[in-house]
Amino acid sequence: MNSDLVACPCCGKLVSANRMELTFRRPDEIAALTDEDRNIRCWYNNDIYVLDDARFFLRCTIPLPIAGLPERYSIGAWAEVNRESFKRIYDLWEDDQQANEPPMKAHLANNIPLTSGSLNCDVNVQLTGPTTRPEIIIIDKECSLHDEQVTGISLHRANEYSGLIR
Repeated sequence: MNSDLVACPCCGKLVSANRMELTFRRPDEIAALTDEDRNIRCWYNNDIYVLDDARFFLRCTIPLPIAGLPERYSIGAWAEVNRESFKRIYDLWEDDQQANEPPMKAHLANNIPLTSGSLNCDVNVQLTGPTTRPEIIIIDKECSLHDEQVTGISLHRANEYSGLIR
């Protein structure tokens, strides 16, 4: 972990240069299962979880622009998509043109700490390419992540999210 300090572009205060990003290993509902239940009720890999052959989760990122910087901060999170969207995503998984697919309706499958209204909020999932994770676009204006995604976050806020990493 990088312990160097950099000046925040918005206020000049020194903050950690740590670029580790908050990531959720599983959708919250899957994480709440026992190992035994997870092995019985799910099939999965690093990018998908299928629960009871009826619920479909996809690993994605939530991109958040950082004010005053060219890069962005991304939270690794999961989206729940419907069966039809899951089938379409599966069909396009290795397609170089998948980013041309229109966004798909979904729900955020993680409660993001430091936010309000994130779990199960309405989102769109946009495929980005066969070697990158799909992106979550928050469309629910009641979720505080919506404003952060639209207007950007400060470097301080990015460090708050990174501070949640254990």
